[in-house]
Amino acid sequence: MATLEVHDGQGRVQRLTITREQTVLFGSSPKCEIVLNGEGVLPFHGRLRWKTSRYKADASPDAGAIEVNGRRMASSSFRQGDEIVVGPCRIFMIHADEDLPQDDKTRIQPAPFVSSPAMSPAQPLPLPRSRRKSPSTLERDELFQDLEVAPPSLEIESLPAQTRGRDKRRHKRSKPQANAKPTTAKQGIRGLFKRIFSAQVAPGEERVLTSPLVFGLAIAVVALVVLGFLLNTIIARTVTTRLFHRAVESLEDGDYRNAIRRFDEFLARKSGDDAKDSKARVFRALANVRQYTSNTGASWSNALPAEREMLDQVGNEPAYRDSSTELAELVLKTGEALADRAKATADAKTLVEAESALALHAKVAGSGAKLQLDRSKLPAKINLARAAVRKSAIRAASLAAMDAAIKAGSASDVYKARDALVRQYADLAGDRDLIARMTRANDLIRRGVTFDSSRRPAETEPHPDPLGPPTSFVLRSKKSDSTPAALATEPYVFALADGYAYGIRGDSGAPLWQVPVGLSSPFPPLAISGGTTVLVFDARHEELVKLNAKTGELIWRQGLGGPIQAPPLVLGNQVIQAAPDGNVSVLDLVSGELRETYRLGLPLTRTPVSDESGQYLYILANQDCLFVLKRDPVSCESVEYLGHAPGSLPCAPARLGRFLVIPENHGLTEGRWRVCVLEDDGARIRQGQQIPIPGWTWGTPAASGSIIWATGDRAGVAAYAIGDYGEKEPFRLISQVTADGQPSGPAFAFARSEHEIWLSGGRPGRYDLSVEKGALDKIWSLAGAGPALAPLQVAGNDVVFTQQYVEKQGVSLWGVDPRTGTVRWQTVLGSGWPLALQTRAQGEELTTLGMDGQRIQIPASQLKAGGFLESPLPRPGEFRIPASVERRIEEEGLTILVPGPNARQLLVSRESGPFQPIELPITLGAAPLAWGRNVLIPGSDGRAYLIDPTTGESKAEPFVPTFDRTHTTSWLAPARLDDDAVVLIDDAGKVRRLTVVNDPRPRLVASAEVALGASLLADPASTGSAVVLATSDGRIRALAARDLSPVGAWPVESPLAIFPTSVGSLVFATDLGGGVSAFGADGQRIWTTKLRGTVAASAPAILDDSAWFLTQDGSLHRLALANGSPLDRVELDLLPAGDLQTNGTDLVVPVANGTVRAFSLQKESGGKPSTSP
Repeated sequence: MATLEVHDGQGRVQRLTITREQTVLFGSSPKCEIVLNGEGVLPFHGRLRWKTSRYKADASPDAGAIEVNGRRMASSSFRQGDEIVVGPCRIFMIHADEDLPQDDKTRIQPAPFVSSPAMSPAQPLPLPRSRRKSPSTLERDELFQDLEVAPPSLEIESLPAQTRGRDKRRHKRSKPQANAKPTTAKQGIRGLFKRIFSAQVAPGEERVLTSPLVFGLAIAVVALVVLGFLLNTIIARTVTTRLFHRAVESLEDGDYRNAIRRFDEFLARKSGDDAKDSKARVFRALANVRQYTSNTGASWSNALPAEREMLDQVGNEPAYRDSSTELAELVLKTGEALADRAKATADAKTLVEAESALALHAKVAGSGAKLQLDRSKLPAKINLARAAVRKSAIRAASLAAMDAAIKAGSASDVYKARDALVRQYADLAGDRDLIARMTRANDLIRRGVTFDSSRRPAETEPHPDPLGPPTSFVLRSKKSDSTPAALATEPYVFALADGYAYGIRGDSGAPLWQVPVGLSSPFPPLAISGGTTVLVFDARHEELVKLNAKTGELIWRQGLGGPIQAPPLVLGNQVIQAAPDGNVSVLDLVSGELRETYRLGLPLTRTPVSDESGQYLYILANQDCLFVLKRDPVSCESVEYLGHAPGSLPCAPARLGRFLVIPENHGLTEGRWRVCVLEDDGARIRQGQQIPIPGWTWGTPAASGSIIWATGDRAGVAAYAIGDYGEKEPFRLISQVTADGQPSGPAFAFARSEHEIWLSGGRPGRYDLSVEKGALDKIWSLAGAGPALAPLQVAGNDVVFTQQYVEKQGVSLWGVDPRTGTVRWQTVLGSGWPLALQTRAQGEELTTLGMDGQRIQIPASQLKAGGFLESPLPRPGEFRIPASVERRIEEEGLTILVPGPNARQLLVSRESGPFQPIELPITLGAAPLAWGRNVLIPGSDGRAYLIDPTTGESKAEPFVPTFDRTHTTSWLAPARLDDDAVVLIDDAGKVRRLTVVNDPRPRLVASAEVALGASLLADPASTGSAVVLATSDGRIRALAARDLSPVGAWPVESPLAIFPTSVGSLVFATDLGGGVSAFGADGQRIWTTKLRGTVAASAPAILDDSAWFLTQDGSLHRLALANGSPLDRVELDLLPAGDLQTNGTDLVVPVANGTVRAFSLQKESGGKPSTSP
């Protein structure tokens, strides 16, 4: 019988017993007796069986081999302590009959000897030959011969037969010599005693010493002495044996001190039994070890020297082998206990002792040390102890660094040391010593807060602006039919799109006004209670601006001296603005005057929050801290350490009574709420409950009554009941909508009541809470809305969502009935022009197309006055310009839209009629070109086709270039030349001049052809008389249009920023070094110059005798057309959003997506451009 222990790959352990008669199969099949699961386990992996005198482990034919004790073999003996590894599973032999010690095995004793019935009962039983002792001196036959007496034949007869036979052989060897004297054979020993003791002696001549009495007494004395010696020996041995057993009993009973004393007494008696003495020495050493490792009196620091002493003193004893296994286990136990102590106390000395147990165990256990060590917890505990010691050392170093920082007066260094420590060991965040030093650091910051009471009046006039009012393209679901007189009572909503702030009517979505505020303005216009004014931040001039909510007119502007990250707090008649530079500005709401400034010394973030009475302000630092400021008298009451990372606070806290809820996005995809309680009438903050939030929070949590709502960017919604201030966890979850696995965009919520919430972002719509059922029900969804961009707004009875426009760039506002979810209106701002603006031939107006394909004209008067160009949003099923359209071609009453590369059709409109698809003979290989009333199509098959754009019919045989098996022809966009010709260039740099030959039938032919030897970087530019090209060899080349002969080639100093582009009869190219090159109608370079410290953002616009460049830094540069000399530079403080255009005598500057402004060239006195609209 044997006991097996099976460990599976998941750490589970199973024990089972097998017998010798069993053949045990193991594998992954349910038919096996031992079922193993895991990678690499076959259905029938192997078997265990008894063979002869041991168990054997055999691999199945499929497995081929199994791993036994770390070695792979087909078959192996399997004994106690052996291990079989099968995939992630292990099988151990815990116990086997054949491996028991000899003293523990059951023995079969021989049957007892039974005498024959014929044998006399008085006769002694014969002993086996192997155990019979050799005859004594008195039994030897030689003695009788020497005494000349006959051997006692009667006694010899009474011996067993085999003894008599031996005596006969002895008599044969001892026959008397021939000269020996004759003796009487019958007398024997009895006759001898008779002669000695019965001799007749005359009276008075008796010998006392030889008298029978004396002789008997002597014999008796000798016998008594011998008997006494024997008894003394027996008694001594008995006492010694009893002492040994009592010592062993004491050892087994756990009385180790008495065991040691008794083993010492036993060894002092010198029993003479070497085996028992060896055991006594080993047991004595073992008792010495056990007394330090017992559960009741463990002394682990003393146990390790005792174990080492046992190995040194009795390691060579014969009996040591039986106790070495226990000693090895005790060493492991001692090491584990020392490791636990080192972990608990973080004591490096104790850790060294625990680590030394590994080396001692290796000496004690020998070859089996690794197997025992793998099964023990010692390595893992030592690793934990090392980590604890390292943690203690790092903590001590961090505390020392914090002390040094406090001494140096640097609170930021204290926070850095604390954060570095907590990043490694988060559990130390509540360490008392750490908190004490953090309190001192907070006090350093508090003492550094200063207050500046100096005042500064606000400005009431706008900044001078060289550009006219903005003209913006707006998409609307329905056009405005309101009149200005109706605006006084209508609600307004506001939006921020591509650097412009907008005011919109809340009932219809009609745009009312627009004001440039810069791309980095952090928030849409903030409505002031009363609804007549709004606050915005002009990032261009770093000013807080108050505007009229109805017209957008300036009321006042106040400079803050730097950027901000969040809207201000409006508290009564004061505006409180926190800034990243650490200053808190207090402004008068009515006049905009700066009343006072709090200088807190740390970068600040988000909107301040006040307590219910308005006496205290709670201002968040960008990192670590929260300031508590008292308004009257002005003071810094306290600085609370929160430990948040820079940029992790997404919004202003929510104050609910005395609760202050601070959202924090502390993980990559996870956030949390810190629930704090205001104490001491608001002067102190007590941190309490932390609530995990799936995803990031983007807006201040919405709350109504006793319910607060959590919304994250993973579309999750959760409702929490607000409890009592004294509770450990006052916020209790009522119901939630499970969040998605991945973020879907920002989310903002508005709580209409305790049971109703409106949500934008993720799954926008309305949710109702049933407290009784503990469920959230979705009432309606806003379909088709993109990610949320701003908080929800209320316009009368409607709710307004501000979402990203899903079809292209832009901000989409949705006016929704909250009861039914019906969309009342939709307005899209900042979406960009559907197609690029083009100047008509007369140059007095710009044109483009709306989303529905209708023509939009922008006359000069519209550009000068500013305003909005509204275009309807196509409804489902109506025509809309595909988003892939890249080019518009206007030619002789036709409007042709090119859907993009690889298109198979064109969209053609005649005389502003509806667009019709025209199928092409081949997929486009490059942009088509209007050629008279026809269109040249560069095909993807390497040919060029001429078709009628209204029917798609071919108007001439296609041009087929010479076949080249080593190169597939790919075209660049063609360009028009004089003399009704077209230049067509392939990607290899081969230039062809195409014309239409009508004899004998219309066909496209190459009248001239030239190879440049270098590929082109961009499409060619044509002046009509010449072609200007940028090639990959770093040159700009010019070819004559009539025969493609070279005109010139000029190296480029820097990589080109704008490739050669035709502007009127000239061609311009710019490089990244600011260089500008101009080429005349004949292709010759007429001048080259450099812009001052900037690079052109687009091709120039030509007016009169000047070339105007809009540069990447947002300035206008005027160069003389004749020689390129600089004439003027006008700073516009904008980011270019397109190409510079002309409209009459004005420049049209693209200032944002879908927004342009006019720059007037009318000169005032002094010759400078006018800065007035």
